[in-house]
This record gives sequence, C-alpha cells and structure tokens, in this order.
Amino acid sequence: MFCNRLRALRGYHNLTQRQIAQSLSIDRSTYAYYETGKTHPDFETLTRIAKMFGVSTDYLLGMDDSPSRSVYKSIPGLNDPKTERVNTERMELARLSEDEQALILLFRQLNENAKERLFQMAVDIARPNKKHKDS
Repeated sequence: MFCNRLRALRGYHNLTQRQIAQSLSIDRSTYAYYETGKTHPDFETLTRIAKMFGVSTDYLLGMDDSPSRSVYKSIPGLNDPKTERVNTERMELARLSEDEQALILLFRQLNENAKERLFQMAVDIARPNKKHKDS
C-alpha cells in the first residue's frame, strides 16, 4: 500500500526518484526500495516524505484512506469546496480503490499520445478472448 501511494504521488508531482532522494538526503536506491516495498523509511524520513507531498503519514501508511484529507490537498483545482465539480470529483474518487486512485493520478500526468496508447492497451486487455468466450 505504502509503495503504491508513494509511486502515485511521485508521478502526480512529476518528480524523479533521484529528485526526491536528493531532497530527502538519501540514496536514490534507498528511495527506489521504498517504492518497491523492499524497505520502509524510518519515522523521520516518513514524516519528511509526507510533508513533501502534502499528505499525512497515516495516508502514506494506509491508515487513512480518505483522499479528501490527503490526496486532494495536492490536486490543483480541487481545493475550493464551493464548486460543484469539487464535490462530484471527491465523491467519485472516494468510491475508487487505492489502486484506481493511483492509476488516475498517474494517467493525468501522461501526454496525449501516451494516454491514447495506455487506453488502447487497457481496452485490449479487457476485451474478452474469443477463444475463451466460445468454450
């Protein structure tokens, strides 16, 4: 859970592992291990990561699934609770699983060509296999 949220936040902010590692004063490989789940940061590093992305440590650790208190703070245009769009998007995102939220945040960072390729790949994967369907 932690590694998925970390990757999604890094992708949303369009940062490299090296950039984050440098600002945390750790090796890039150490940060890469956080994203793959091979190791976990100590408490001090965890709190610095949370501050960097504008989320709570509870959110990073999977103890708080409420995007309205964490992920939403870092998404431009979703901070004004007066607009109907904000409330609608919050309700829709709140119903999504953590992996779905991460995919959406990453998808929004892609250029149009990459979005089109990814969408086509998802359609191909989701399309039922004719051979399997007939059996």
